[in-house]
Amino acid sequence: MSTHEQAAPVRIRFFTKGTSILAAIAGVGWMVYLYRIIFGLGSVTNLNNQYPVVSEQVDLEVKNFKALQSRVVSARIESNRLSTEIGFLKEEHQKLLDLVEGKHLLLDDLFRRFTALRSSFEFVSGETGFAQDLMTNVEGLLNKALMQKKLLNEKITSSEESMEKLLSEFDGIVRKGKTEFYRSI
Repeated sequence: MSTHEQAAPVRIRFFTKGTSILAAIAGVGWMVYLYRIIFGLGSVTNLNNQYPVVSEQVDLEVKNFKALQSRVVSARIESNRLSTEIGFLKEEHQKLLDLVEGKHLLLDDLFRRFTALRSSFEFVSGETGFAQDLMTNVEGLLNKALMQKKLLNEKITSSEESMEKLLSEFDGIVRKGKTEFYRSI
């Protein structure tokens, strides 16, 4: 035998006050539904040709949002490109600075040797041509080193200007992207 109770009819009223209110709301809903079926959707929603469907405005907003998304993606790509280029220029700038530092040390060493050589020799009018040739060669090397130093300093200045220009271009693109983004919101 089963431990469950036997089924028996319930002796409580089905249509209580709450059930009656819900039945009335459902009845109103059914009337609106039948009215819509008989007279069409326009009569229920108050649509007419004077006020077009909202979906056209939504479509326009979606199109504008997609255009904005496209611009944001393009700005991100350009930002990444500029960041990479700036990183490369920073590395090149550091290489140039290291090279210039090496050249400065070499130039200082050459200048010290030249000064020591010049001070150790006293040029007398009858001095040998060998000493004068040696001094002329050292002077030429010193002038050549000074020219290289000048060229390297110009390259450093040029690379710094390029970096400044790229940074300002990058800032301009970021500002423009932010402005367009906030304007479109």
